[in-house]
Amino acid sequence: AAIEFAYHIYSANGYDIGELELQANGTTIWSVGTSQGNQWNVANVDLSAYAGSTVNLTFRGGSGSSWQSDFAIDAVKLTSDSGSASFMGIGGSEIPTGADFTMYPNPTQGTLNLQNLMGDKTTISVWDMAGRQLMSAVATGADHTLDVSALKQGMYVLRINDGGEVSTAKFVKE
Repeated sequence: AAIEFAYHIYSANGYDIGELELQANGTTIWSVGTSQGNQWNVANVDLSAYAGSTVNLTFRGGSGSSWQSDFAIDAVKLTSDSGSASFMGIGGSEIPTGADFTMYPNPTQGTLNLQNLMGDKTTISVWDMAGRQLMSAVATGADHTLDVSALKQGMYVLRINDGGEVSTAKFVKE
C-alpha cells in the first residue's frame, strides 16, 4: 500500500516556512520543512508497514513566523496491494475505494461521456476553478453525454450527486 500526493511548499526571500508532514497513527512518516521552489512536487510514501491493520493518515501543516510562505496538497492517491481498503474522509465519512463513474475524453473539445452513474436521478454540475457553478444537468440512467462545447478553454470541476453520495473530477476543455 502507498499514498501519493502532490505538494507545494514555498517561501519567497527565505522566510520561515514552518513544516508540512504526513502522520500515520500520530507518528510522522514524511515531512518537509524547507521551500521546494515555486513549483509542485510529488511524494510517494510506502505504507506496507501498516498492511493488514487500520491506519489513520493525517496531513499536518504549520506556518512559520512569517505570513509570506505557503503550502498546499493536491491529487491524493491511496493504493492497496490487497485490493481491500476503505478510506475515511474528514469527519469520518467513508470514501468509496472504487471509481464512482468513468469520464472521457479528458481533455475534451465538446462532449464528456459519463458512465457508471448511480441512482435514478443523478445531478451533474460543472464548476469553474473560482467555485462558480456554470451548468447542470440531470441524468436518468447509468450513462450520460454532457455537452460542454459552450465552455471556454480551461480546467473545470465536474460534480456528480446521486442523492446520497457526491463525487468530483477535474477535466480540461480545449
